[in-house]
Amino acid sequence: MARKAKTSIHPFTLRAVYLHDSQIRMSDGFDPMIPGQPLAAQFRQVGGRISCQELTPKDGSGKTLRSCVFIPHFDFRYFRKSDKEIPESEVGNEAEVVAELSADIAVDYIVNLPENPPEDLLAKWGSSNVLLHAWPYWREFCHSTLSRMNLPVTLMPLIDLQPAGKSVASKKRGTK
Repeated sequence: MARKAKTSIHPFTLRAVYLHDSQIRMSDGFDPMIPGQPLAAQFRQVGGRISCQELTPKDGSGKTLRSCVFIPHFDFRYFRKSDKEIPESEVGNEAEVVAELSADIAVDYIVNLPENPPEDLLAKWGSSNVLLHAWPYWREFCHSTLSRMNLPVTLMPLIDLQPAGKSVASKKRGTK
């Protein structure tokens, strides 16, 4: 008699991805209409938050659902490019920020576990699958917002997930 294969329950089912919050700013005195300005760009994913809750649908079923919403924070900034090379750790301290935008992208999941997920599972999921789901929304938001601000459109790269403990994305690119 053949043994039944043991199937594992996937801990989360994607319910929705949406823009939760955003901010844009352009410095006074910076004119995006002047062509060929030497600018440097920096984008990064820094921090975020998680909230889990129990939901009781009002459909009369009496069934309780668990939901976890992960909200990673993304930033993009343009700096005036200087003649000297500024180390990435100093970007923002030495260079003049001329435009910046940020977004919090909510990634909402139904939890398929009998109890709330442990912190280590939430942290692991938040630094991998959540970013895979949020990144395309961040890329599109950044692309369309830069265009609306009449700034050079810098395409965000595909996501580059690092091993645990490393930051997901913090890159600096030059443009003219």
